[in-house]
Amino acid sequence: MDLKIVETGEGDLDLSIESGDLQTDTGLDAAIRVSLGTDAPAEEGDTLPDNSGYRGGWWCDALTLTPLGSKLWLYRRSKISEETLADLSDVIEAGLSWMVDIGMVSAVTALLERDRSRRDRVLLTVRLERSAGQRRAGVPSPAPGSAGAGADPLVFQYSYLWNEGRIAR
Repeated sequence: MDLKIVETGEGDLDLSIESGDLQTDTGLDAAIRVSLGTDAPAEEGDTLPDNSGYRGGWWCDALTLTPLGSKLWLYRRSKISEETLADLSDVIEAGLSWMVDIGMVSAVTALLERDRSRRDRVLLTVRLERSAGQRRAGVPSPAPGSAGAGADPLVFQYSYLWNEGRIAR
């Protein structure tokens, strides 16, 4: 079970609070949001987006053998181009590859496209493939109301704002 993460009106992510209580979520949506909203550590060959020396990562990395997160943060100052969208697709798939590694899904595919109605928005579709009958005890199911909930493959859709040189999730 995870804390429920919701998208705010500004395109950022925040914890869901109802009647003063933190809400929880057991679906794959929460796992995707945490994986993409957490900064994976940069490797030596990665180009950092500024001169701050910040190399990513987060405190929970100290508790696991494999760091969690994605390298989306490395693209904060990038222009939206077809090349950038292709690179981001690879970055997102890498950030979600742990789901394949533990057998939760058999494949992860990320498709990004520019929102034709807003130049500062990128639309993301995450497709999770499951082998026939693939279910594991303790593995979250898609949250009710998620696009493709209960279907095979599972499909989740998100939008990212590209604003003021940063990616808002």
